[in-house]
Amino acid sequence: MVEKRTHEELSQNINEVGTSEREPKQHLIAPLAVTAVVMVLGMVLYEWLRHTIHPTVATWEYHLITIVFASLLATVVAYFVLRKQNVLLDKTNKGIASYRQAEQALRKAHDELEQKVEERNAELVEVNKQLREEAEARKQAEKALSKQRQSEERYRTILESIEDAYYEVDIGGNLTFFNEALCRIAGLPRDELAGMNNREYTSPETAKKMYQVFNKVFRTGKPAKEFDWEIIRRDGTARNVEASVSLVKDSGGQPIGFRGIVRDITERKQTEEKIRKLLYSFGKVWAR
Repeated sequence: MVEKRTHEELSQNINEVGTSEREPKQHLIAPLAVTAVVMVLGMVLYEWLRHTIHPTVATWEYHLITIVFASLLATVVAYFVLRKQNVLLDKTNKGIASYRQAEQALRKAHDELEQKVEERNAELVEVNKQLREEAEARKQAEKALSKQRQSEERYRTILESIEDAYYEVDIGGNLTFFNEALCRIAGLPRDELAGMNNREYTSPETAKKMYQVFNKVFRTGKPAKEFDWEIIRRDGTARNVEASVSLVKDSGGQPIGFRGIVRDITERKQTEEKIRKLLYSFGKVWAR
């Protein structure tokens, strides 16, 4: 807004200077005309006085006096005309100087404005570039997130479709992720099983065995497989399971928990127990 006002003021000054340059030309005509009229009137006046006062004086003498009188009169008039012209010339020179200063100021303001426009354009180009980069990065992140969600969905679908239970626990043994099969084995709904510690659904003896296995996996980093553990349901019934344990690490290689597969072998254990009892009974019979 300030730059716009400056340009308008400079333009007005230039117009005023242009007008002042034309003033001497316009004012020069009138004084010259007045001088010519004064000379003519002086000569006429002097001729009239000559005929009135001294009608017998020689003609050439009075013509000479007329010329001298007219010259003196013209000199006086020319003096005042030139004096006025000098004033006008001074005014014109000042106007020209002012015009040049205004022109320089206008050129300087124009250059500064051009520089600011270039700087602003450069800033806009940089901002536009950053916005494009951010948009592209956001697009790539959204695509990666979409792929990750699709992968997680497929992963979850696979886990929910298998008969064996899948679990993930933190370093303290608290459940952080599991599928529906573990809920069926433990006999608990998902919201109650979430965050539960292994000591809450196992006997003290089994909890001790589990601690030893998890501790060994944590120290060695090697997975453990097919451990026979017993899970105690809320109604007091027990389920026999085989479980595997693997160490989970973060992106920095630090242990953050464990994961594994749990398989319900209760029916198999019961069948093995029946077979054992039958074999024992057959052995007693054959021993007789």
